[in-house]
Amino acid sequence: MRSAYKCLFLLLSLLIGFGFNNVLAAEPQNGQNTDQEFERGRQAYQVKDYELALKTFKPLAKAGYPKAQIYLGTIYDKGLGVARDLKRAMYWFEKSAEQGGVKLQYDLGARYLHGKDVVHDYGKAIYWWRKAADAGSSQAQYNLALLYIRGEGIEVDHGKAIELFRLAAEQGLADAQYALGLAYTTGQSLPLDYDEAYRLFELAAKQGYPSAQYNIGALTESGEGTTADINKAIYWYRKAAEQGHEFAQERLAQLEGQLGELDKKDSSVTVTDKQTEKASALDIGKIHDRAWIKSQPASHYTIQINLTHDKEDLVHWLKSLQPLAPLAYYPQQLDGEIVYKAIYGSFSDAETARKALNELPAELVELKPWLRRFSSVHAQLDDSL
Repeated sequence: MRSAYKCLFLLLSLLIGFGFNNVLAAEPQNGQNTDQEFERGRQAYQVKDYELALKTFKPLAKAGYPKAQIYLGTIYDKGLGVARDLKRAMYWFEKSAEQGGVKLQYDLGARYLHGKDVVHDYGKAIYWWRKAADAGSSQAQYNLALLYIRGEGIEVDHGKAIELFRLAAEQGLADAQYALGLAYTTGQSLPLDYDEAYRLFELAAKQGYPSAQYNIGALTESGEGTTADINKAIYWYRKAAEQGHEFAQERLAQLEGQLGELDKKDSSVTVTDKQTEKASALDIGKIHDRAWIKSQPASHYTIQINLTHDKEDLVHWLKSLQPLAPLAYYPQQLDGEIVYKAIYGSFSDAETARKALNELPAELVELKPWLRRFSSVHAQLDDSL
């Protein structure tokens, strides 16, 4: 018997030596009692008894109960019954987010990116968005993809961006569907595929996304990725125009003006060779900017002939190409820098554009020019540059 007591005493001594009391206090409270305590705190919070809510949530939060940590963080974040303490609020929010909670992880990323009541921190924004993205947040996947494209706080990686856009698009996020569709029309990050672009634009357009509606109109007008249908094109242009989409409003007015009183179901919009020749003759000696680019039908084609960081050199070079016309340029922010893109021509169909491409002077052929639709050029215009 004495031997048994001796062993028991030794065991208790060891537990006390390692902070047995503290272990008991910090042990997570599981089961029904924990849930009941949390519910008591939640009800106190709802009736604005923040003193009782704080008293109830604090031990639960310290024990690792994630919902209590969120409520405790909110109390400190909003200063409910206590002095506002953003440092404590973020501590408890992050404690909870480390245990999961996709929405909280996304919100923390957004908070650090925008510097909302915290120091702007790309590293922490990316950390939390990665967690949320890995857990399936489509919005976190999309936002993280944008950072990879822009190289903000992270190395540029278009492949990773496309992967994230695809994940978000598959979950039905219109922003991602539009971005991925756009990538299929440029032939840069992805191979040209108007069929897939049309499918993605249509998914986003049906959710009311105006830029996708505009691009659906352009593809339907030109018959790329779908059957050409002027009435359907007008339908989608009008949908986008009603939401204030500038290019859609302009193209809709052009089409309606050209169609006049004709039966729209049997009409198509074309530009004759004589009209093209007349426009080119008027453009000789003139270098156009974004205003001219905006006026071109989205369904028309152009040829990108150069890209540079020096605007003055580009304009001087374009002038040396006369009488080739029409010529234009526009600025774009690419990988965090401003570049200037030069384009040549406005062609009503792909066949005419390819013919013009094959007839370019040798000096331009060496620059590897390529065909583009004005809808993709319009998408890159930024009036703030």
